[in-house]
Amino acid sequence: MNLMPLLSKHPKCELDHPYVVRINKSTKEKFWGCVFYPEHISTISIPYCSNNHPMNKKESQFGEYFTCRNESCSSLTYDFEPKSSKYHAQLINLFFRSTTSYKEFQITETFSGEDNIDADDRGWESWSEKRKREIQEALEKIKQIEREENLNKYGVSETNQERIDRVLLEYEISYKQILSNANSELVEAFNNLWNNPSQRSRFVDIEPENLISFLEIIKPRTKGLNKFMPWNRQY
Repeated sequence: MNLMPLLSKHPKCELDHPYVVRINKSTKEKFWGCVFYPEHISTISIPYCSNNHPMNKKESQFGEYFTCRNESCSSLTYDFEPKSSKYHAQLINLFFRSTTSYKEFQITETFSGEDNIDADDRGWESWSEKRKREIQEALEKIKQIEREENLNKYGVSETNQERIDRVLLEYEISYKQILSNANSELVEAFNNLWNNPSQRSRFVDIEPENLISFLEIIKPRTKGLNKFMPWNRQY
């Protein structure tokens, strides 16, 4: 059975990890958090569809879900109901399998009596503790891979997240100045990408002097879609 389509049923964070529904312990409100949370802290309140339009929250007899604001969009809906820890573990493994560099990684999805004892003198540990340890170890190995790749490619030893944060912090000031003189259509195209965590990381490869050319290429070709674009950044 091909389980990979499960990944497409979840919005993505800036590192392309799937978001899952989590619950704020204090307010009891639901939110989207990275499946690797708290190892990778990334949250959103409103997701974007696969065609990069903001979505609306609705409710059915099966619970809450998000659907694209653009009624003519063919994107999938996102279920906004919490899932089990086993489901999260399965989703993590699917993410590993979908990325060539990470295929060797895998965490324990299901509990069995034999899973309680480790052969490396860690002693007894619960399934949730073992899975948490496996996630931490896998993410540390992934970070090391990213540091080595970025050092070879860019001359800086940093993780992908560190590179995204550093470069976009530098670019944002220049972007703001450039967009202050741009037309509204290009500003909309920029905001639509910038406000979507999974799309914002694309700007890492867009130097400020190439911003307008990039936006001219990716801006919506159908004017009717523009009304679905957010203006949250007010650039």
